[in-house]
Amino acid sequence: MIENRTFWRTIFGFSFFITLWAFVLSTLRWVELGVSLYRSVWGGVFLLYVAVLALSLFFAWRGDTSRLDSWRDLHFFQQAPLRFVTGLVFIALFFLIPWLKFTLQNGKIVTDSTLATALFYWLAWGGIVLASLAVTVTFRTSLPAGFAIALVALGVSYEVYSRLLVVTAYPFSLGWSEGSRYYYASLPFSPRIYGERFPWSVWHPTRYFLQAIPFAFSNFNLWFHRLWQALLWIVLTTAAALSLAWRLKIQKRLTFFLLVGWLFLYFLRIGVYYHLQVMVILVLLGVRRDRPWLSLLTILLASLWAGMSRLNWYPVPALLAIALYLLETPLAAHKNGWRYLFQPVLWGILGLLFAFLGQALYVRLSGNSDLRAFASSLTSDLLWYRLLPNATYPPGVLPALLIVTFPLLWLVQGLRHWQAYPLHGLRKAGLIAILLVLLIGGAVVSVKIGGGGDLHNMDAFALLLVVTALYLFFRRFAADEPPTRPSAVPWGVLAWGLIAPLVFLLNMLSPLPAYDLQQGEKTLANFRAALQPYAQRGEVLFITQRHLLTFGLIPNVRTLPQYEVVTLMEMAMSYNEPYLNQFYTDLQQHRFTAIVAGPQSLRIKGTDQSFAEENNAWNNRVARYLLCYYQPAQTFETETGDVVIFVPAQNSPEPCQP
Repeated sequence: MIENRTFWRTIFGFSFFITLWAFVLSTLRWVELGVSLYRSVWGGVFLLYVAVLALSLFFAWRGDTSRLDSWRDLHFFQQAPLRFVTGLVFIALFFLIPWLKFTLQNGKIVTDSTLATALFYWLAWGGIVLASLAVTVTFRTSLPAGFAIALVALGVSYEVYSRLLVVTAYPFSLGWSEGSRYYYASLPFSPRIYGERFPWSVWHPTRYFLQAIPFAFSNFNLWFHRLWQALLWIVLTTAAALSLAWRLKIQKRLTFFLLVGWLFLYFLRIGVYYHLQVMVILVLLGVRRDRPWLSLLTILLASLWAGMSRLNWYPVPALLAIALYLLETPLAAHKNGWRYLFQPVLWGILGLLFAFLGQALYVRLSGNSDLRAFASSLTSDLLWYRLLPNATYPPGVLPALLIVTFPLLWLVQGLRHWQAYPLHGLRKAGLIAILLVLLIGGAVVSVKIGGGGDLHNMDAFALLLVVTALYLFFRRFAADEPPTRPSAVPWGVLAWGLIAPLVFLLNMLSPLPAYDLQQGEKTLANFRAALQPYAQRGEVLFITQRHLLTFGLIPNVRTLPQYEVVTLMEMAMSYNEPYLNQFYTDLQQHRFTAIVAGPQSLRIKGTDQSFAEENNAWNNRVARYLLCYYQPAQTFETETGDVVIFVPAQNSPEPCQP
């Protein structure tokens, strides 16, 4: 039970540091811009900063909060009409916080982006505190519970909103690879859709299996497939969160739903992809201490799925099952350590074998002749600087991971206290070893060229960390000796855990895109008409926008399976010479009457720019040859980027110089 005094001190402490950050950032910018605080509205903001800093410092470290504790119990705050009003306040704040983000982001109030950022986070924090108080009054709950409910409710709502932003009928790809996902998902049904069998995707097969489900039933349009992908994110992430909360046997309904909501936010902020959540759900529901054969079957099925998913997830189903075993099975249940370890070691070996079996099975079914492509990630460059703050990912992978997982790390470090968490040293060593292996593995994958732009490559580590930490927090582990009551987790640490996902999410919020569907259809019609003469003369290659063929938006054009942008980019980054040399030969021979791609450039970026190495690999190994043998003929402007039709160049050197 968290005391109100502790709650208030924590809130004022956070308020002090957030206001100090905004104050320093604003002051530095004011000095840089030469702003006169005496003659501008910024003088009022300056005074507000100072007032909040003074009050926060007073109440957080020296003030008596007893008067702040009693307001909720006053008769005035118990009246139904007021509770209705506070409910409306919460709803208003739900819309106000994104409105502030969108308005400040668009420069409608503050033109300077640095000042806009500082002002937004400061005001957003005030809105969160006010929303917490509104929830506390409306639902007659405790202050900490009101704070938790407000943050989780806001976070889940904003997360769902963000996932649904992509649901639109706008015909062109919403990002450089967004349309590619639907093309790769259609490949298992290529004989029906394209009239011939195409090889399946080399990367993320299980993701495309899930995305392919609508293709099995009907010719749904692009809008529906975008909705389907958004639902996969939402539904499977929710199912994984429910599975873990169920596994932990949370009895209190409020705690259960708060935990599910928080896990939903945690998984999506880390970036655990929906096709990987299938393994999480299987293991959490199917691995049972009293059902060894069911447990083994579950691990083998999940490992088969892992083998068709991602290389760094091959051992994860078995390792998750082993972690559950170490947490739930005391050493006293076996005669000695060797007997205790037999089952998890067997799980690990068989799980890894079945993962490789899953990969071999998929390779055979996929129809891909270039087996080297399946190992492209093993030959790509490693960019270790991306673990720390950099232009591609300003927070850096490790600092951002620390920010999001700090409360969980706080809990896990408590394993060193024997009396509070009396697990045999063998069990503790096993848990720590699993976490370290996944941390190192995730770090290596994160620095591979093409990665390091977010936290999703640290997903396996983050998953095992949250499972271990929550078992300790809710004391669901099986102790080897009677445990003592550990010291309570500081409310500041818990508050950090609630705030961190929302902070990252608020930074990603964007206004609802207002795509001009009528203009999009007009551009598509012009694009379609421009392609027809080239299609009648020979083969047209869609490097980008291939989903237009998938959904029949460009009729009478034969789909070619080669050189789609995602595959071509991966081959450029891993420098797959046989694949690239064939691409260069096809370009040199002018195999294609036209090529559809985005604008090409030969500009080389420095490491002080975002995704510099990826840009340089593409420009050196793809764009250079494309621009040598082909030339732009027509450019079509869309709201999500230009689309260019390239045609054979009249005078190109033989061969082009790299």
